[in-house]
Amino acid sequence: MVLDHLKSWDVALGKTGLDRTEPESTWKLQEDTMVRLLNFSMPVRPVILHMRDGVDEHAGEVSANCLQILKANAAPTQKIHLHYFGGTVEQVVGWLDAFPNCYFGFSGRIMSFDKYQIAALQQVPLNRLLLETDAPYFRPAAAKASTPAFLGDIGEAVSQYRGMTLRALMQLTTGNGKNLYSLLAP
Repeated sequence: MVLDHLKSWDVALGKTGLDRTEPESTWKLQEDTMVRLLNFSMPVRPVILHMRDGVDEHAGEVSANCLQILKANAAPTQKIHLHYFGGTVEQVVGWLDAFPNCYFGFSGRIMSFDKYQIAALQQVPLNRLLLETDAPYFRPAAAKASTPAFLGDIGEAVSQYRGMTLRALMQLTTGNGKNLYSLLAP
């Protein structure tokens, strides 16, 4: 949802995080930049966090590093959007224990989730579940690019894993997004 009168900095601090698909020579800079950006964080505005690992599809080490950085540089009440989440149940529990206002964004990547990632998706509390396409990246196999038009496909897959109707899931995740980003209905 885009509201014309809001600027991006009015809504969230994002996107920051650690991306281990980039050359190792940039990793320290990524961490330092993340810490500097977190100086601007405040609990009422979400931090959009990117965690990606080129080797570990669960991003376990990257998630642990990000969690430690956030614990040291953000209030426990900080709102967090874990963008493109593909971790494990242990990561879900760890993030929620440290940051109860943490939300988990699931993209089309769920089509290739393993049993650990599916278990994590099923563990996320319903009021902390988000859908995202990560457009234009991580497109479905036959598509030239990912677009918001694929949100229904992502929702369908998530609704099956969660044992709920697509309609209920879409209403729920729309509400979650509004809550996370403090957006009012138009």
